[in-house]
Amino acid sequence: WQTLTNEFKTVSLGNWMELPDMSFREWRKNNCSDMSSSRASTSEIARYYMHYVKSKNLNRYFKNYHTVTSVQLIYISNNQNVDYENGESIPFKDLSDKGELLWEIRGKCTKSLNGEEFIEEDFVYHANRVILATGAHDKSHELEGVIHNSNLVLNSIPQLEELHESGVVSKDGDPVVVVGAGLSAADAVLYCEAADLPVVHIFRRQSEDRDLIFYKLPSTIYGEYHRVHKMMKGEVLNDFYQGFERHTVKLLENNSIAFQKE
Repeated sequence: WQTLTNEFKTVSLGNWMELPDMSFREWRKNNCSDMSSSRASTSEIARYYMHYVKSKNLNRYFKNYHTVTSVQLIYISNNQNVDYENGESIPFKDLSDKGELLWEIRGKCTKSLNGEEFIEEDFVYHANRVILATGAHDKSHELEGVIHNSNLVLNSIPQLEELHESGVVSKDGDPVVVVGAGLSAADAVLYCEAADLPVVHIFRRQSEDRDLIFYKLPSTIYGEYHRVHKMMKGEVLNDFYQGFERHTVKLLENNSIAFQKE
């Protein structure tokens, strides 16, 4: 949640994000000024999660600066079967040495010696169960079959925000090209709209394709996404927005992009 810093509304309703024994609705009443929407902003969710960890005294269960390098299922003997000086497993002499079957989690943790110098240390944990909750927030899609020679390809809204704040992207400059017809693309269009940035929106499908995500979202709750969809269909005209349905990107080079209709 450290990366959830902007004010975009979550796709899920706020109470779907609720954790046990702490009402999200009550927390919002006490900690947020804007209660007009049943959908919370991503920054509200981030603050709620951090408040939950602190108030429930869960900090001791979080291991910061730890990187897992391996997860495997092994037998743990009643006798020591790990050399804790070098972290190496000691082989069983025979089947009678085998004990409990557990997950072994190994990795590296980074520690600070004096605030400036850092060292890495090995760690080993054993557990009955392991949940690999790595998420997919930071995984971006690559454009298949596209010749890519540009260093200005962005994969997240925070990257776009950074370029906008630094002046690299501005309302008087070249348009921002948004590729795709999903919610991430819609978020980028919404950010550009709020920042008065010109947009060229390229998407492969027809704007009225019933498989588009917009048809699965109630318009009363997800009004801003339906507004983007209407711009894609040409039902809402906006000077900052140009949509190109059934088009694909063919070339990205420096500050230029080539795309064609399918």
